[in-house]
Amino acid sequence: MAVDRVPRGHFPPVNPSLLLRDLTLYFSLSLSLSSSSSELPKSSFLPSSHRPPVEAVAEAAAAVERS
Repeated sequence: MAVDRVPRGHFPPVNPSLLLRDLTLYFSLSLSLSSSSSELPKSSFLPSSHRPPVEAVAEAAAAVERS
């Protein structure tokens, strides 16, 4: 098998708990970054067609409440 020809010690042994911790850290960081960037006023520099539908719905609801 091709796997047997890879020299041992070529890759560090994977510790599953450390891998899980790193993945959890990575996803929580990316989630917090994406949620903080969504608080920026996107309407000022993005056309409305490029905005996510949730924001468009929220703006439409705010416009209806104002009128």
